[in-house]
Parts: sequence; structure tokens; C-alpha cells
Amino acid sequence: MILRDPKPLLDTGGTLVDWLDHWSIVRSEQVFIAQREKNEWRCVTYRDVAASARRLGAVLLELGASPTRPLLILAPNGIDHVVAMLAGLYAGVPVASVALAYASAGPSFDKLGAVFDALQPAVIYAQGTSTTDALATMKQCHEFRTLASTSSITPVRAESNALLAAAREGIGPDTVAKIMFTSGSTGAPKGVIHTHGMWSANQQQIAQAWPFLSDEPPVLLDWLPWNHTFGGNHNLGLVLRHGGTLYVDDGAATPAAIERTVRNLREVAPTMYFNVPKGYDLLLPALKHDEAALRNLFARSKLIMSAAAALPAHVAAGLRDLARVTSGRECPIVTGWGSTETAPGATVTPLDAAGDCGIGLPLPGVELKMIPVAANYELRVRGPNVTPGYWGRPDLRASIFDEEGFYRIGDIGRLIDPKRPEQGISFVGRMAEEFKLSTGTWVQVSPLRLRAIEEFAPLVQDAVVAGANRDFVSLLLFMNWQQCRVLLGEDAREASEKEIASDPRIRRQLRRALGALARSGGSSTYPARCLVQLDAPDAASGEITDKGYLNQAVALRRRASDVERLYAAQADEDVMCLEKEA
Repeated sequence: MILRDPKPLLDTGGTLVDWLDHWSIVRSEQVFIAQREKNEWRCVTYRDVAASARRLGAVLLELGASPTRPLLILAPNGIDHVVAMLAGLYAGVPVASVALAYASAGPSFDKLGAVFDALQPAVIYAQGTSTTDALATMKQCHEFRTLASTSSITPVRAESNALLAAAREGIGPDTVAKIMFTSGSTGAPKGVIHTHGMWSANQQQIAQAWPFLSDEPPVLLDWLPWNHTFGGNHNLGLVLRHGGTLYVDDGAATPAAIERTVRNLREVAPTMYFNVPKGYDLLLPALKHDEAALRNLFARSKLIMSAAAALPAHVAAGLRDLARVTSGRECPIVTGWGSTETAPGATVTPLDAAGDCGIGLPLPGVELKMIPVAANYELRVRGPNVTPGYWGRPDLRASIFDEEGFYRIGDIGRLIDPKRPEQGISFVGRMAEEFKLSTGTWVQVSPLRLRAIEEFAPLVQDAVVAGANRDFVSLLLFMNWQQCRVLLGEDAREASEKEIASDPRIRRQLRRALGALARSGGSSTYPARCLVQLDAPDAASGEITDKGYLNQAVALRRRASDVERLYAAQADEDVMCLEKEA
């Protein structure tokens, strides 16, 4: 079965570089990007960004960057980062923005080394001293030039501008714009090729799904990292495609950084807002205590979008309630589905959806092949937004595309209403995450995890599902310690996490949730045991991605000893069991 949008994909209007040239003339004095420097916003116009990018593009060519020798960026989101990125695009040089965490995972810097081996970059733009040791290590095996600034460098040779003009003239749909690396959680990171045509096509698809984008320039406040496709392609591209303004949020989806996001929302009223489920979960309670930030979030937002993982129902309901109370109107809460290989959007939920439509429907120009797998479907994607392959790895092409050219994304879904495909697709999970119990019964990890988070809310923030080749399903629980303290009252203000986890009132609530989940169906649909994790997921080890979601495979591997405790013949006192299990 193949699903398509009956509306054709319209002309893209050129590459994103074409759009930058356009806005640098039509909206020359409008702010393109702004970042916070101390207590002020530093704002840069379209004219100035374009001029800086062209100047730096000529420098990149002088330093030896080319279509086969990319530019690698190790820097946080910001003005200098976007200038470096656009300089590479102007010069026809592939750009790879890489997670800063790769430069702090010493002393061997294995993941960064794998990126260097794959890219063989000619030029590195690095910001800050945190990259010094990593680059010194890379210098032992690789030849490259390093840039530490994007603002004070000018071309040395007179002919460099002519070379830039020729390179700019040669950019077409098949020119490689970016190389975006996968997380590398199950092996060495792979460089996904993003062509100018892919990126432009995906932005046109989004424009047709959200026609209001042509009414006024979008204004975003966004923290999502540019080394990932959600922040670096979807959101940054959306602003550039429509001549909008991007305020770089120095917050993030972590308890320590969420207050910075709230502070920034006091000063910026976005027209659209994007985040991951963990970010919304942290933002909700903070907004309830900050009237100015709450008002700005909903004052003129055309939509709220969540992606990268499923948004828990209680979080979505909380957002809807706040929108009604604050603005007196409904604010669409949408989601989308795709991957780094699809630029990223493949599906999106309709703005006027009356009920749950899951991950929505294919964007214009996308073909979604659905292949029966038991009671569900394997999902595969074909369209102009799909990658041609991986940088330097033509050998992988045969394994990621089927005989009809559909990309094997590795996800499972089902039709919400088999008789009415237009009602949308429900995301079931990753094929790689699904597992069988010892009984041979399949466990659908993503729906089970989502139901568990709902049932344990608000005490639990996230969970990892265990049970491959075991007799029953179990959970590792990551707690919301703030909400636990609220439940326990004043006497828990100074209590440690261990004391809170062992408090009878908390354990009683968790046991009650276990019992409620057990009434949902057979043994593959509920956990029989759970164990509280006293420490938070570790981002440096890969348990939390840059986008803020939990990596199930890495967490299970790092916490193997706790998984064994869940399956001990005689569970220890910290493990909570269903009554029939106890």
C-alpha cells in the first residue's frame, strides 16, 4: 500500500542560498538571526549575514575547501555558526555541523575521529577553547586548516571572489549542501548526504502544509541544535525560506537550562514554537509561574510542534489548556515524522485535525510505502526530500533502499482507521527496538513506554523498557524529583533522591501505577517490575541525545546491572513488583 498527498509538489523557488540572496535585497534591514550576549540581544540583518557569508566563502576556497573537502563546524548555535554554514553553501562546499560533545569525549575522541575519517575536512571552524584538545588529537592523523572567527577574515587573493562567483553559479539541486551525522549510538556515525534540492524540496513541502507561512515572516525562539536535522534543517531552513527571524535560545530541554528558555520567552513572542517532548514536559510547570513568558508563547503562535518522540497525552493536554486560558483560542499542536535521511519531514499532522491523527499524513511529493508486518506496517519513504546515500559509503546504498527506491527508515506504524487512511498513521515504534519475550511474543516498545509515562505521571519523567528474551517486561524509571517533593511536602525538601525513592508514599504510587498498567492487556503490554534510577540519564555517554530524548539501547547497555536486578529470581527491596509477581 502506498499513501500520497493528492496535491502536487510545487516549484521550490530555488535553493536556500537563492532565498538568502533574495531576502538580502528585499528585506535587507530585517533581522535574520539574533543571539543573547549577556543581557542584550545581538541582532544581525539579512544584508550583513549574506555579506559575511560571501566573504568567508571566498576564504574557504583559499584554504582548500572544495566539493570533496568539506567544512566541519564545531560550535554552538549562533551568529558565527550560521555565517560559517552559509559560507560553505555559497562556495559549493559541503558543511558538517558536528555535536560539541564529540570534542569533549576524550582522551581518544573516537566519534570525532570517525567523523574526520569519513569527511577528510579541509577546514574546521571551531568556537571556544573546549575543542582545543580534540583538534590537537585530530592533527596527529589529519591535515586541515582551522578558523576561530567568521567576522574579521577577508580573502587574501584578488581572484578568490571570482572563484566564489563561479562556485555559486555552479550550485544546483544535486550539489551537496550538508553532511549530517547520525548519532552513532550503535556504531560509528554515518554522514547523511543532504543536497540543496533535498533541503529546498522539504521546505516547499512544509510551506504547502502550512500556507500561513506566506502571510507574515515567521519568528522563532529555538534551541534545537544545528547538528541535528530538526533544528539545523527544518527550523533554520524555515526561517531562511520565508524571510523570518530566528532568536537563538541559549536554554535546552534539561532541568538546569529550562529557566533560560523561560527568560527568553519573556522577551520574544514567537509565531511558531518547536521543541521535543522532554522540553515541553519541563516547560509546562515553569510557565505556570511566569505570566509574561506564558503570554508570549501563545500570543501569536500559529502552531506548537513536537517531534523526535511521541508527546505524552498529559503534556499535550496541559499545553492546550494553557493556550485557551492565556489567549482565549485553540493553538494547533502538531507533530511530524521523518529522519535525518528525509531532510527531515516526511509526514505532518493536519492543522485542522479534529482528533488524534498520530504522525499525520505524507507531505506533498512524499510517497509512503506500508508493508504488512503482523498487525502493523513497516514504513518506507520515497520523494525529492530523501537522501541519495551516505558520504563516502556507496556500499550502504543497497541496504537502505529497496528495489523500488524507497528508503528503509526502520519504523513501524499502523493506520488509525484501516477503512479511512486519510485519518492518519499511528507510530508504533522502531523495528530495532522491538523485541520478543521468551514466550515468542513481540513487545512494542514505544507505545508501552508512552503508556507507562502517562500512568506514572507526574512522578516519572521517562522510562526504559527491558525484557528481550526474558519472561516478562520491566521498566527502569527516571523520576521527576521536583514533583516527588511536591507530593511528599515540606518534610522532603532536604531529602536525598534515595530517601525519596524509598519513601512508602512514593512506592505506593508507583505500585498503583504498575497495577493500572497490568489491566491493559496481555503480558507483552505491561511491566511486571520496575526499578527507580537515582541518577539522571547521562548525555555524555549518549543516554540523552542533543535533542533531549532518551536512547533506549544505550541506557540498557549502561545500566545492565540494574536490568539484571529486575530479573533476579528473588527481587531485592528496591525493585517494585506486581502483587502477583511479588
